[in-house]
Amino acid sequence: MNFSLPASCAEGSSLAEGSVLRAATTNKQSTEQANPAPSVATTTGLVYDERMMEHLNMWDRHHPEQPQRIAKIFSKHQQLGLVSRCQEIPARLATEEELSMCHR
Repeated sequence: MNFSLPASCAEGSSLAEGSVLRAATTNKQSTEQANPAPSVATTTGLVYDERMMEHLNMWDRHHPEQPQRIAKIFSKHQQLGLVSRCQEIPARLATEEELSMCHR
């Protein structure tokens, strides 16, 4: 937080703690009023494709990435009415670069 002390406060002089807090609060409020946060509408994106059910680790049946996990999550989102509130993002194949970020 940026704030400035009143000019009457010379270096080394004592200042009541409340005065510093008031100066900081006043400066912060005036900054917020001068630069209000932009109003932005946001939407949650959702990528889902039946092909996700084909993702299975054949070497480790306890691996967390299993078709049942994805199906359960998507089903719960549907039950809660969240899917209809999301922006659908079409599924696509991952690039080699994207795959290497997780699978080395």
